Amino acid sequence: MFVAAPHLRWLGTCCLLLTARTVVLAQDIHHYRARVSGMATTMQEKQLTIALAERDELGEFHVDRATGEVDIKTAVALDRFRFEFLITPFQLDVVSYEEIGQQTTPDVRQPRRQQLADMPVYVDTGDPVRDNQRYDAYKAAWIASHPEQYRELTAPVPAEPQTK
Repeated sequence: MFVAAPHLRWLGTCCLLLTARTVVLAQDIHHYRARVSGMATTMQEKQLTIALAERDELGEFHVDRATGEVDIKTAVALDRFRFEFLITPFQLDVVSYEEIGQQTTPDVRQPRRQQLADMPVYVDTGDPVRDNQRYDAYKAAWIASHPEQYRELTAPVPAEPQTK
């Protein structure tokens, strides 16, 4: 039977504790793709890569200065608001931002008045420029084909008499 000296048992215990302390737990990996504007220098590209790496040292980041595309794979969730906050010091702006593989249902805004069957609704997909363009196009087409309903919807509502 082998009996270790006390100092070897202590060393073995420390190694075991250190090994147990560094166990990597399974984590969800978030994959984001963004497009930014204003990236003109390699310094901005480096600063952005460093800032992303500081958030997650084990993450994978690819920044393409020529196209402004940023590909992010990280265990740390990074929503659009936090990403915008992260890139602001580098004089960059978010053009688009999405989580790849994330199933999201778009936010559909319902009109305040009773909806007609084919009346356009605003669908928020996270890209406000395209969302507004799409809604404006549908709205213009609807107004052109439903002028009477549009007049009814935009007519002032008569004030109700107040009772005391």
